Amino acid sequence: MKPVLDYKSRILASISDRFPLLARGMHRLVTDFSDDVAWVKILKSAGFDPHQKTIWILEGFLYYFEASRAQALLRTIQTESAPGSILLADHINDYTLTSLQEQASNKWLTSTFSSAMEVPETAVDALGFEEVEVVTVGEEGANFGLWGLPVVPRKEKKEVMRTYLFQARVGGECGKT
Repeated sequence: MKPVLDYKSRILASISDRFPLLARGMHRLVTDFSDDVAWVKILKSAGFDPHQKTIWILEGFLYYFEASRAQALLRTIQTESAPGSILLADHINDYTLTSLQEQASNKWLTSTFSSAMEVPETAVDALGFEEVEVVTVGEEGANFGLWGLPVVPRKEKKEVMRTYLFQARVGGECGKT
């Protein structure tokens, strides 16, 4: 959403002297993501080169789409990216989705979250990504001294709200499947 991206841009600009951008460039895409052909065309017209390695950051993004649409977006990223490109994203588990939808139904609000990934490693790997790594917010590697709640290991199948942070690499010789 444009207001969110504008806010992030203002914050990043205000700290750029302390935290300079290490990438060659950064592009944010504000568009309707319901049509993969259209958003890829817009991205390419803004300078995206599918033959150059890319870091895709899908922060607070995927769970707003139905599962099939989220998978289609990820598949498009995988097929439109050069080998070695990196995907960084987050997603929620089934219990989080159900809990938030129940909370919303008990209020005048409606939930805008539409999908979950219970096992992101499997879901992302099935779309053709490689070297998938997943951590749960609060675990070592995803704490940053800010998480104050107990972390329940994933192997314990408790009803726990979880947000997963994952990264994966686009493999293959040509980046196209």
